[in-house]
Amino acid sequence: MNCCCPFPGKEATVSVKPGGCFGQTEYHLHAGAGNDNINIHTNLNGSVDVTVNGEKYHFTQEQAKNLHIHAGSGNDKVTSSGFALFSQPNITINGGSGNDSIQGGFGNEHINGGSGNDKIDGGAGNDVISGGSGNDRIKGGNGDDVILGGSGNDKIDGGRGNDDILGGSGNDNIKGGRGDDVIHGGSGNDSIKGGRGNDVILGGAGNDKIDGGRGHDVILGGSGNDKIKGGRGDDVIHGGSGNDRIKGDRGNDVILGGAGNDKIDGGRGHDVILGGSGNDSIKGGRGNDLIHGGSGNDRISGGFGNDVILGGSGNDRISGGRGDDDIIGGSGNDHIHGNRGNDHIHGGSGNDWVSGGRGDDFITGGSGNDHIHGNNGDDSIHGGSGDDRISGGRGDDLITGGSGNDHIHGNRGNDTIFGGAGNDRISGNRGNDFIVGGSGNDRLNGGRGLDILFG
Repeated sequence: MNCCCPFPGKEATVSVKPGGCFGQTEYHLHAGAGNDNINIHTNLNGSVDVTVNGEKYHFTQEQAKNLHIHAGSGNDKVTSSGFALFSQPNITINGGSGNDSIQGGFGNEHINGGSGNDKIDGGAGNDVISGGSGNDRIKGGNGDDVILGGSGNDKIDGGRGNDDILGGSGNDNIKGGRGDDVIHGGSGNDSIKGGRGNDVILGGAGNDKIDGGRGHDVILGGSGNDKIKGGRGDDVIHGGSGNDRIKGDRGNDVILGGAGNDKIDGGRGHDVILGGSGNDSIKGGRGNDLIHGGSGNDRISGGFGNDVILGGSGNDRISGGRGDDDIIGGSGNDHIHGNRGNDHIHGGSGNDWVSGGRGDDFITGGSGNDHIHGNNGDDSIHGGSGDDRISGGRGDDLITGGSGNDHIHGNRGNDTIFGGAGNDRISGNRGNDFIVGGSGNDRLNGGRGLDILFG
């Protein structure tokens, strides 16, 4: 039950809610309608003085342990100050309807903005802040705060401390600040910055823009076409559904694109990247990366470093970049370039186009009618099954056509060529070549040089 407390006043009404046998008695101050100016001052002994539009109300240390301030309707200004040495008060501030300005103090306060476009600063302490409906501006301040933006396009800054932040519905702008924060953008097109610290960030529904900042962060974009940057640190990033743009930045990152046509850049560091379903564009960046394109027609570039690349299913275009790379095209008609470095390339199933690039490469075409170019370097090439077209390029190459009716050119260099099964056409071209046609009706041409041919 509520009964009048013996604190009469013109500017506010004070009521008491008894706690019963086990509960704690609650003291409620109601400022009422109007644009009120409310000052809450905590004294050293734990008692609290509340001034409403110049009229003071005193609450003892015991009464302040469960004190509720209701600003009521109107555009109110509420300010909390002071601190207690020992017994800390437990104060809840309710802004009510209106565009309120609420400043928390040094204690652990509960602040509810209510409806309206409110401006709330929790101040020092571990605060629980709810913006309510409206386009609110909320600062957690120092301390480990819990912040609920509510409905509306809110601007939230957690400040220092390990904060839990939920943006709610609306297009929110959220900063975690310093500390290990947990941030959920909620529905809407949100902009989220984790700041310094090891943060957990969930974008939720909507086209979100997320920056993890410094620290080892875990980021989940959720549904929508998200733009995600991990920042410095070893991050774990999942884009979720949608056509996402993800950059790992500096650090050894684990990146999962999820469903959708994603654009992923691992950045610096030794990254693990899984494109997921969709036609993805993936760059490993600098570092020794592990990349799996997943299903879809993907474009993959390993970049600098010794990378392991798996194209997965689909017609993929893969470039190993600089470094000694291991590349598997997977199923589909793939285009694979080893580029610089001593690469190991397996085309997999499908009619693949493979170029080893510079370096001493080991190339296997796999099943399918493949086009294989060793390019520069002393390459080892196996066409596999299918009617393959193979060119060794410059260098002393070892070429095996495998089964099928193959066309093989050794080109420049002292090459060793085995046609394998099938009716093959083999030309050694320049160099002192050793050629074995194998089974089948083969046509052999040693070309320039001192060649040895076995039909």
